Amino acid sequence: MPIDAATSPNTGPIVTSSAPDGAPATSIGDIPPPRGWTRKVMSDGSAAFSVAKRDSGSATIVIGQPQPLAALSLDNALHNWLRAQLGSRLELSLKHTVYVGRTAHGQPAAWADETPDFRNSSDGLRILAIAVAQRAGTFTPVLMFTKDDADQYHYADEFGEWFSAIRLPGDVGARWSPLTPASPGPLQGLWFGTQMRTHLNLYGGMDMIAYRGYVAMYRNGFAYRELPDGGRIDNLDAVSRCARSPRDCGTYRVEPTRVVFSWYTRLGLVESDSAEIDMPRTDPPGFSYDGVSMYRVKPVTSTRLDGEFTSIDGSSSGPNGSIMLSRSINFRADGTYEATRAVGFSSTPGASTGTDQGSVVGYNPNVGPNRGTYEISGYTLTMRPIGGPVRLATIIFFDDDRPVTSVLIDDNYYKK
Repeated sequence: MPIDAATSPNTGPIVTSSAPDGAPATSIGDIPPPRGWTRKVMSDGSAAFSVAKRDSGSATIVIGQPQPLAALSLDNALHNWLRAQLGSRLELSLKHTVYVGRTAHGQPAAWADETPDFRNSSDGLRILAIAVAQRAGTFTPVLMFTKDDADQYHYADEFGEWFSAIRLPGDVGARWSPLTPASPGPLQGLWFGTQMRTHLNLYGGMDMIAYRGYVAMYRNGFAYRELPDGGRIDNLDAVSRCARSPRDCGTYRVEPTRVVFSWYTRLGLVESDSAEIDMPRTDPPGFSYDGVSMYRVKPVTSTRLDGEFTSIDGSSSGPNGSIMLSRSINFRADGTYEATRAVGFSSTPGASTGTDQGSVVGYNPNVGPNRGTYEISGYTLTMRPIGGPVRLATIIFFDDDRPVTSVLIDDNYYKK
């Protein structure tokens, strides 16, 4: 029985270009440095790349000469190599933190992301390590050291962008790109799921979070694991989206009992994970991804809403204060709307120190309003305010029940 094909999205995303692929380096010393970094070739042929030191720290990348696998799996070889190189000086856990996947050019790879300490010392050190399998039973080790609490995530992103583009000696495969999927997929559409999750907060307690997961899947095999805002689902600009958020772009393929996704990691590698299709299969099917049951969102046609829908967001700085934003849209069945906003805040400056300095409370009601006409078609809410620019938003109806009592507009929850 073939897996069904949705009527929308009816095409792949808009793709106008993809990244060029360069030739492999002839030696490790020929590998170009990340943009703005400098390269130094060592006497043994390994290469070191460094960035100008800052007041808050520094970063260095080292690509070593191939090492023997010695009949070990790649993840175990990386584990042992790191222990041998750094274990005498650093506290390395490496427990359940070595992962496997492949490079952007298809070479098997293992990697680790560690925040170890010097013996009896802590200085914001972070280590990113990769082992790339080569022919003749060897692997090439790659390390990045950062000693910078403020910029380590920026350095990691720079490392990932660089590593996804370089080609080690011996790399012969074409560069993987989510913009050019290998095969089409039949589960096209927007998939959505919710789950209540608990998270530690800054004050030692637990917060209950309503997690919302999205995957937009296209007929050409492209996948996007966020909600495309602005109503851009059927005509997603994949090049622009992937340039801004490359790790949210990937590919998928459908097997008899699962969907296999591939994505870039932060380190510029490619990893695959699976979503199990619900069995026995229903029509339309569903699947479980990252522990969340995902279901296809049906596009709507020429739908009107009737009533006032309100979204409330807030943030807190603990005992010192909080801020709240309330947004309301009064949709009418005749195709007109009126939108308003209200902002409130409270501040108690001495609360965190136990000093009673009084509280300040403010409220600014009815910021706006704006009025105009609206249309809902497919996944797109089009709002045409009087005397203002047209606004496009992605709208999701939770279910088929009528009248509609709750919607998501660009991932903001609105309740009637």
